[in-house]
Amino acid sequence: MRMRLTERDLGILRALSLCVRVLSLEQVARVWWSSDADAARWRLRAFVDQDLLLARRFLGVQLGPLPSPLAVWQPGVMRPDFGPIAWTLETRWSAAPQRTVIYYAARRVSQLFGGVRTGRIARPFQVAHDLAVAEMFFAVCRRRIEVDRLWVDEDRLAPFRRGEKLPDAILAPAPYALPSLVLELGGRYGKRRLQAFHRDCDIRGLAYEIW
Repeated sequence: MRMRLTERDLGILRALSLCVRVLSLEQVARVWWSSDADAARWRLRAFVDQDLLLARRFLGVQLGPLPSPLAVWQPGVMRPDFGPIAWTLETRWSAAPQRTVIYYAARRVSQLFGGVRTGRIARPFQVAHDLAVAEMFFAVCRRRIEVDRLWVDEDRLAPFRRGEKLPDAILAPAPYALPSLVLELGGRYGKRRLQAFHRDCDIRGLAYEIW
């Protein structure tokens, strides 16, 4: 039997197809079901049964909601002090790992929404980072309107950035368009890596946020 998709369903599936690689059960429950994990789990299982999503267990660091960016910069203003930012990044990624179930788009969803998902996790070692990118996506959506329509994730951007630095996401009307904002989710980045990211954006004249 074909599944009737609600606006909420479409929001989840579109996010996983075009904006983020993975979502945890906790994230879906918090954002779409007011933290009702049982309701979220039931609906996600239905997506899996309909070959819309795939699920797997995951053990790793989960950052939780991100309140604000660690650095905000635009051309013409002073460069951020990256020393304290690097320390903050190192500290937050030292948290204890937690178990959860993660969900990601099946190939069928990409066919529906025009994304590039292949129905597999290409880099399992990056799942913790990908979950944090999802938190960045949620946070930016709270601060700006129409983000989901402008958000271009790393996978869709990659073909247009060959041989160039590849951020986690940009805000732009299309992957090939000039972005209004570059978005980077900080991993265990040292000061030098943060400075290199800044130089690349500075040369291109692009505003950015580091989360």
